[in-house]
Amino acid sequence: MPSGYPDWTRAMLLLGKHAADFLPVLLGSDGSLYCVLQGEYAGALRTVHVDDQGRLSAFVIDSADAWDQMLQVGNAELAARLGSLVRFDRRGSLLYAESFEHGKQQWTLGGSGSGYAFGLAADVALTGGYSLRLTAPLSSVNYVLAQRLDPYFLATSFGASILYYLPDPCTWLELELHIFDGAHLSHITVRLDYANSKIKVYNQAGAWVEVAAYIPTEMWLPNFRYLKIVGDVAAGKYIRLLSDDAEYDLSAVGLHVAADLGYPRVETFVRFYGPGGAGFYVYVDDVVVTVAET
Repeated sequence: MPSGYPDWTRAMLLLGKHAADFLPVLLGSDGSLYCVLQGEYAGALRTVHVDDQGRLSAFVIDSADAWDQMLQVGNAELAARLGSLVRFDRRGSLLYAESFEHGKQQWTLGGSGSGYAFGLAADVALTGGYSLRLTAPLSSVNYVLAQRLDPYFLATSFGASILYYLPDPCTWLELELHIFDGAHLSHITVRLDYANSKIKVYNQAGAWVEVAAYIPTEMWLPNFRYLKIVGDVAAGKYIRLLSDDAEYDLSAVGLHVAADLGYPRVETFVRFYGPGGAGFYVYVDDVVVTVAET
């Protein structure tokens, strides 16, 4: 029995077998147990490395492609290749993803004024064969919206993203999350101010504030663009905005929060204001709402 230990109630001896012999496993000076992982490659042992956070990454690999190049695909990329709508920004845990391939029954229509409508469109789509088309009212001061209702989860942060195509100029396009926790209503809302080439969010004072520039693109062919807004309802702050390939830090902007005793839920809105007149619409596809955003 080693000296310093009156019995084995406070000690343990780790043994590892090498060939036919059992050898003691040594500890570091602070009692830590260190391990080096090795794997065999072409008859030789190679040490397995971790990243700067100590994480060990694993990849699904194919031995070779048609050009004799080894391929490696992570789990997130594999899911995207198999048809996931979460392809552009993969942060957060998925609440739902909607491509309208199974209809629009999860969504309800709302609006103001006259002439507004929404329905499935088979002529323009980014994913699958359908998108949602919102037709603006005849007056520029009125709007059309599509709304979806989902259960509330005990999460601190939420995100919403869409891919949209504007075939004609518009006034505003808004993406909104309303988070009801049983005591409060938190607004996570972004507006594309097409007429003034600005992107704005709805802040804690109930005002629209500019956070980025918006640059319209060519409209002669279907050109879907990406928009995502993320907010932390526990902190009462926005987190970030993604517009196409640009990301903006919104952590200095507060969320608009109001008292509300309604039942807990998450409501998603896509709201569209046309420039006035008939025949103005927006195509929306790949609506994704996430929770536990970091």
